Amino acid sequence: MTAKVRFQVTAGLYNDLLNHLRQNEIIIFDVVFDSFGFYATCNATDYRYIARRAKKYQTRTRIIKKSGLYFILKPFKERKGIIGGVILFYFLIYLFSGVIWRIDINAEDEKLENNIAVQLYENGIFPGVFYNEDEFSSVQKKLILDNNISYVTMNFYKGVLVCEIRDSVEKEDYIADLKTEDLYATLSGIISDLRVYSGYSMVELGQGVSQGQLLVSSVHTDRHGRVFTSPVRAYVEAECEKNYSVTIPFEKQTEILTGRHTTIYTVFVFGIPFEFEATEPYSFNNQMEKTKLEYISFLGFRLPVTVVKTEYYEIESVNLHNDILSARNIGRSQIDYMIKNDEKLMQEKERQYDYFFNEDSLTVNCIVQGCYQIT
Repeated sequence: MTAKVRFQVTAGLYNDLLNHLRQNEIIIFDVVFDSFGFYATCNATDYRYIARRAKKYQTRTRIIKKSGLYFILKPFKERKGIIGGVILFYFLIYLFSGVIWRIDINAEDEKLENNIAVQLYENGIFPGVFYNEDEFSSVQKKLILDNNISYVTMNFYKGVLVCEIRDSVEKEDYIADLKTEDLYATLSGIISDLRVYSGYSMVELGQGVSQGQLLVSSVHTDRHGRVFTSPVRAYVEAECEKNYSVTIPFEKQTEILTGRHTTIYTVFVFGIPFEFEATEPYSFNNQMEKTKLEYISFLGFRLPVTVVKTEYYEIESVNLHNDILSARNIGRSQIDYMIKNDEKLMQEKERQYDYFFNEDSLTVNCIVQGCYQIT
């Protein structure tokens, strides 16, 4: 918002004054003539020059109106408190530019998001703390190892920490992350997909392989006896049979909730914790802990305050008795979960269940036929 001055020129040789201003490239606009002279607008920095030249041409100038940010702030020039407040404001903006004001976690399911949020808090990452690139890099690696996920990215920009979590990867991403040692078959089967990007293939598409057989080698010897080495990057799928097995006891000890619990709130303000109990305190011999993170917002803006709600539930051990039907259903559900979460299984074609009765348990076996990644 440029500072401008609206002024009036009367009497004298005002036409000559206009010609002089035009020749010296002094910009004036909104010129309006009347019987005594003219009205015009110019930049505030040019008005002093115009006023001095007006005397030479025997004209008089008078300011009609001032506008612009400079004239708005000029009355506060002598008020040191306001100036100090502005300086303090920009200093605080600079100081807290490295503070985490919000954490956005993008994961494939809500349960994983909650687990990551709790683990970030346990590692000292929550709204109100300062961003530290080295510390966050170590936490990033720890999250990958603790959750057995593919990758985690943590990007900090303008007070917002964005965590991207991926629990699975595409084939090409997996290939790029493979190590450079020789690749051996983890299952027996017939190769249905073979992609060797570097290294020396020891098998062919459609060939049958046994578990432990060398698939891709990093060393190759030609017919002249010369030895060549290369990093190994490959992807191999095969049609295989894989056995999944669980044993379900007819009687086992488990833990149940008694109904007694206590809640503790921990409030972090700029990283400083304040702890208080919201319910009557209890002392439990056996307990289950549940942690939830909550954030405080005002007018859509998240404040640097984190509330950690920790609930402790009392549990006790009891003996449960399973009949054959219950043990069978439990075993099948566990095997279904194992198959669903088997990252090596690319495509399932057929499965067959078998049951073996023991003296105090039931063993459930399942043979799955399908395409597996065997490296």
